Amino acid sequence: MVPRSAPRRLLVALVALYAMPSQAKTPPTRPEEGLLEEITVTHNYALGRPGHFRFTGDGEALLFLRAEANDPKADLWIKDLGTNEERRLLSAEALLEGKAEALSVEEKALRERQRVKTQGFTGFELDDAGRAVFVKLSGKVWRHDLASGETTRLALPEGAVLDPRPSPDGKRVAFVQDYDLHVLNLGKGKLKRLTTGGTEARPFGLPEFVAAEEMSRYHGYWWAPDGKHIAYQATDNRPLEQFTIADASRPEKAANIFAYPRPGQANADVRLYVVGVDGRGRVEIKWDRARYPYLARVTWPKKGPLSLLVQARDQRSQVFLRADPETGKTSPLLEEEDEAWLNLTNSTPRWLGDGSYLWATEASGQWTLERHTPKKKGKESTEVVLDAGAGFRSLAHVDEARGLVWFLGGPDPVEQHLYRAPLSGGAAPVRVTSAPGEHTATFSRDGARFILTRTTFEEGARSTVHAVASLDERVPPLTEAPQASEVASHAAPSRVGLKVERVPPEKAGGFHAALVRPRTFEAGKRYPVILYVYGGPHHNVVVADASRYALMQWMADHGFVVAMLDGRGTQWRGRSHERAIRERFGEVPLDDQVKGLQALGAAYRELDLDRVGVYGWSFGGYMAALAVLRRPDVFKAAVAGAPVVDWRYYDTHYTERYLGLLGDPAPAYDASSLLTYADKLERPLLLVHGIADDNVYFAHTLQLADALFRAKRPFELLPLVGLTHQVSDPDVRGALYHRIVTFLGDALW
Repeated sequence: MVPRSAPRRLLVALVALYAMPSQAKTPPTRPEEGLLEEITVTHNYALGRPGHFRFTGDGEALLFLRAEANDPKADLWIKDLGTNEERRLLSAEALLEGKAEALSVEEKALRERQRVKTQGFTGFELDDAGRAVFVKLSGKVWRHDLASGETTRLALPEGAVLDPRPSPDGKRVAFVQDYDLHVLNLGKGKLKRLTTGGTEARPFGLPEFVAAEEMSRYHGYWWAPDGKHIAYQATDNRPLEQFTIADASRPEKAANIFAYPRPGQANADVRLYVVGVDGRGRVEIKWDRARYPYLARVTWPKKGPLSLLVQARDQRSQVFLRADPETGKTSPLLEEEDEAWLNLTNSTPRWLGDGSYLWATEASGQWTLERHTPKKKGKESTEVVLDAGAGFRSLAHVDEARGLVWFLGGPDPVEQHLYRAPLSGGAAPVRVTSAPGEHTATFSRDGARFILTRTTFEEGARSTVHAVASLDERVPPLTEAPQASEVASHAAPSRVGLKVERVPPEKAGGFHAALVRPRTFEAGKRYPVILYVYGGPHHNVVVADASRYALMQWMADHGFVVAMLDGRGTQWRGRSHERAIRERFGEVPLDDQVKGLQALGAAYRELDLDRVGVYGWSFGGYMAALAVLRRPDVFKAAVAGAPVVDWRYYDTHYTERYLGLLGDPAPAYDASSLLTYADKLERPLLLVHGIADDNVYFAHTLQLADALFRAKRPFELLPLVGLTHQVSDPDVRGALYHRIVTFLGDALW
């Protein structure tokens, strides 16, 4: 459905409109039968890999989730690190007694925000001691005692339960039900409702839409370290516009209505309260909400005070505040400003035992890590732990006893490595991972062990457990690491046979790039090009991860060379590289794609730049449509998936960060809107969009379709019935990629 605030009635046909006659030849090659189905069913051969790693409290075992190669339902597993034995701890199917999982509208929406693609267990919680694990299915909650092996379903009222999490001491569990916050005393079985009157419009204990979608904040309440109090969010969505999503193929079903904040309109009103687990002593935490309406981060650690990070609506200023849970008063610890915008990070603030805290900042032009020590009187002291040359991206572990900080990062945006450095600063960090690739790491609580997951351009993820005491300066390559214990992957072996070449920046206009050639590639032959594009903030397409390229290889095997590159606006190349897109969505990202593509064509003669098509999804869909609208001299056809068409209809926190607050006039919004260029279309364009998309609403594509229709511009429209921003149905994904390759092949061959 189109939001009720849409400016006019949309005229659109859900079939090919003014279809362009095809003068194309059939592509000369075809991948082997069944390969695409295999890729889509196995999630690019990622389904079955272990993930969501957590060490038990004693560090002697590892908990993780793992599905099977052809089954998206994940179970909870445990690996004994003494014997290396792995066993299934909890089965989702067994707990559900064979019944299908039932999800509430709110749970489905939260999974969309988190980009969850699996079923069964999608996460789990541990108490602070790491002795009991809590899981949720179909709105019900179970507790598993790791010592006794006993699994108990918690006695909760009927109805969907959201975000159940134990208190630090494991004696209670908090959860949200019917938009109110509750606490269950596990020993006494006593249930306490901490808030009353919660509704869909005024929920308690849940993050508002932009917090989950754009700030990566998925919780709306926080336990005190002693387990006796809870800080919780109270949200008023009533000022927001109501957007409606209906399933046009099932008119008998009720529509879903979502409160959605867009530029120039109201945001949700967010407050923070503290209350005792007995429901007494409710206190509102006060700050200048008019100036800083965004509650970006809340932390209540064992070693530090209740603290919160709040941002201005334009995201050019933010304040880190200490809060007194007894009085509700706050005092500033740190203030930051940026003339473009301030990026959020999940790594910091991180409070330390001596009352200092770690803080990540881009003030120098690169990410650095600082240690701040608040003073009772006067200004706080600041020490640099990691300077601008360290390549810091995120914290992996802080070992205060040994005086070490472990972090992920590096100078190369295509790879990521594990480093360690002295917490006191003053020394260059040591790269721990020696083998090339993209690495992530999760540490045990005592820092004695960590699990390292590595991907490369050639291989999918491998996860190995390492003992810190056995390390010298680096973790040797996996084949040379007898001390490493590998966590088994149940993923299907890839039959794709990737032919991916990483291209150095000097051959791609100064940008990092990759080429995927057909497996039947013939030297000296010229091939049409498919540019796979994203081009927007916070997402790089050129990454050392083989699963990223399986579908690209399948497309290339139809007789194309698939190219991809990361221009300005993408991450890990410094503040100025990323901020270059400020108020220039319609200009800088596309210019960089063209520049990089032309440089690739000069360096690799097999690329026929007279036959270039472009495909992307979300921001990439926007870029694909923009490419044929603004640069038909370069791009001969485009497939635009779930494109943002008019940025006035995307959410506030994302859009206003990059395009500024919406005014009248709004030149940055006009220049970045696809509607501005709709009458310029002269190349084949296929628009694809999930009708149930609650992130980039289907209204975007309908508005562009209407503008093209009125301008008598031919195009094709493919609506994906019942699907959201993620195309999770493997059958639909397979059919979609067949259509994409056929459409681009008709235009380019």
